[in-house]
Amino acid sequence: MSHLTTSHTHIELAEVLNDSSMPDRETTQSVDYATSEADAYGEFFRLIGNLPTEYQLDFYKTLEKMISDMERRRRVIEAVQESLAQMRMDLKYLVFDLEATRRERDEYRSQLLWE
Repeated sequence: MSHLTTSHTHIELAEVLNDSSMPDRETTQSVDYATSEADAYGEFFRLIGNLPTEYQLDFYKTLEKMISDMERRRRVIEAVQESLAQMRMDLKYLVFDLEATRRERDEYRSQLLWE
């Protein structure tokens, strides 16, 4: 591959990586979920505190289990989202590499035909 083609390839790679035609499916939220969840949990704990004493322990245990399960699910979802983002990036590299390989093949084929 000539220097011109290599330079051209680096420019194209940068364009592929910045290409907006492959949408970024990660959702971004402006709401601060940690704050809103903490507020909701605080409200639950306050409401449980207003219950008769014989029911409070059961409700506290249930709420703590619910919070633990939600945090575990959040971690799993974040890991899946990171994996999907990495797969998208890998796919962009593979598509770019395939296109570059096809261009090089066509370039070499045309050189052979002219010789």
